[in-house]
Amino acid sequence: MASVWEDLSMEHSQTFSIRQVVIMSLFAGISFLLMFVAFPILPFVSYMKVDFSDIPILLGMIMFGPVGGILIAAIKGLLYWLLTGVDIANFIGVAASFIASVSFLLPIYAVLKRMSNRRLVTRLIWSVVAGTISLTVVLALLNWLVLIPLYMTVLGMKITMPLSQMVLLGVVPFNLIKGILVGIVFVLIADRMQHFLRQQSDLL
Repeated sequence: MASVWEDLSMEHSQTFSIRQVVIMSLFAGISFLLMFVAFPILPFVSYMKVDFSDIPILLGMIMFGPVGGILIAAIKGLLYWLLTGVDIANFIGVAASFIASVSFLLPIYAVLKRMSNRRLVTRLIWSVVAGTISLTVVLALLNWLVLIPLYMTVLGMKITMPLSQMVLLGVVPFNLIKGILVGIVFVLIADRMQHFLRQQSDLL
């Protein structure tokens, strides 16, 4: 992951062109709209829903690097928070969604860059595996240590099982399934768009 942090620090010192900013804003808008096409997959954590808003973020990451992907995720979250309710509950959810996107995005970028001599589909699959593992671990810890206790304290949320059991039986399988579903769609789209994406970036 060292090269990822080097890329982040290098890109931080660079500026995006107006064209790039416009494209990133467009991707953020599409990502925002995709947040509303969401569905639950596990009954006892029905408040956790799968959506495909990370797809434009991942495509933006390929085109503009990890900083570009993170900016798209941040703009998406800001749009959602401002347009659906500026309150603490919504902010917690938006912050969690942003952290999830970043924890999914960075390993995918790292693997794609590290395996540059392999076939594209192979690289995409392994990158999604890494991203899914990262997403699952980060969100399990985040829910266990911060999110669920915060929801219980601030919003009075009640859980019907021990916190550790809820994380193990709900949060972990949810994020594994989410990572796989989003990853499959990402692999299919990136593979179909590879010629266009290669014109925009040297990551592929």
